[in-house]
Amino acid sequence: MLLFSGGGDTRQTARINTFFASIIEKDRPLLYIPLAGDPRFRSYETCLNYVKAVFRLQGIREVMMWTNLDSKTLKDLSRFSAIYISGGSADKLLGHFRGGFGEVLHSYFYHDGTIYGQSAGAIVLGKTIDILQQLNSDIYGLDLIYGFFLTCHFQMENSKIISKYVQHNQQPVIALPQGTALYQKDNALFHRVGLNPAYLFLTDLRKPVEWRT
Repeated sequence: MLLFSGGGDTRQTARINTFFASIIEKDRPLLYIPLAGDPRFRSYETCLNYVKAVFRLQGIREVMMWTNLDSKTLKDLSRFSAIYISGGSADKLLGHFRGGFGEVLHSYFYHDGTIYGQSAGAIVLGKTIDILQQLNSDIYGLDLIYGFFLTCHFQMENSKIISKYVQHNQQPVIALPQGTALYQKDNALFHRVGLNPAYLFLTDLRKPVEWRT
């Protein structure tokens, strides 16, 4: 199952975190991957302590962190209830996944694993990244969201540039504000959880579709 969030602070993401905790096995450890972040700004240990505190409120007792993904296998991932990937730089995060871990994540997902990505951790689950910065992006993500492009921290003033991207590339875009997430299970339709509607930019429409269901 995929759960992908537009980002936000602890208050904004509270409903999303509660939903996430409700769908995983709390007696198994949660894997945390902080590699989108900059440890010079905030150490990985500080991030881990924050994540532990957030999910402890949701009844998740054990959180383990990986900062080295070399040689990790599907068997290594099978001990965890789910994977949580936090935000920062999507390009930096993909750099860590290109050594083979991206393929491991694909296998984990297709073996019914649960992945929760927030902000950059969500963006890499889409088809490509940085759609707000360039019209022709060849920085490809994991493409686990079945051909959709994804942008996070969405605000309505971003609509024009996203619409231009959609028309230029003939690809739909999912736009998530902070405090909003979508989830998908068993190749079914996306469902929303959180504070605000999500938005879907389609190639045959001039304005985005509000996504409240």
